[in-house]
Amino acid sequence: MTGDIALLATLFDKVLVPQTVRDELAHRNAPDLVREWIAQPPPWLSGAPTLGVLDLAARRGLIDLAEAFSRLKATSSYYRQGLLDSLLARRRDEESEQR
Repeated sequence: MTGDIALLATLFDKVLVPQTVRDELAHRNAPDLVREWIAQPPPWLSGAPTLGVLDLAARRGLIDLAEAFSRLKATSSYYRQGLLDSLLARRRDEESEQR
């Protein structure tokens, strides 16, 4: 950490952090300062499931959800294919309604 973490609160009302990132920050191999910070996170930091963050980013037009899921499958993360398919179908339905 650079010591500038307070900038996030100045720039954003709320910061969503996927649970996998929180787990990594709390890992025993993370620097002590990082582990201590994530153990008592500031009120503007909210945990969110990885899929929830990706879904929100897709709804805002920031990412292609199918492409993001494809990249996610190449990691050590595991999600049931049915869940991914359901989120993709919902996204397609939302896009159709917007047209």
